Amino acid sequence: MLAGSMSLGDIVEAQKPIWFVIYQPLGALIFFIAVLAEVNRAPFDMPRSRARADCWYHTEYSGMKFALFFMAEYIKMIAVSAVAATLFFGGYRGPFVDQLPILGPLYLLIRSC
Repeated sequence: MLAGSMSLGDIVEAQKPIWFVIYQPLGALIFFIAVLAEVNRAPFDMPRSRARADCWYHTEYSGMKFALFFMAEYIKMIAVSAVAATLFFGGYRGPFVDQLPILGPLYLLIRSC
């Protein structure tokens, strides 16, 4: 609503003077809590804690299956971090992006971490 558009590019451009996390700290906090629940991190890791006695994902998956299972979990965390950086922290905008466009992905990567 602050950007007046649903386009992620327009949202990033609207944050040129000041990040949206300054305007909407409560929205950023609610988004952060929802992201924690989505990626099953503490305190929302109940799907894992229910089966804690037998550690289902350790017994079901081994080797490459286990690696792919956890890779999917971490890719989801990276994706929601990039969305959060785009929506609240200015996305790829930063100093000297207009002169050196290669800095844009670097800024987004730094803000996603």
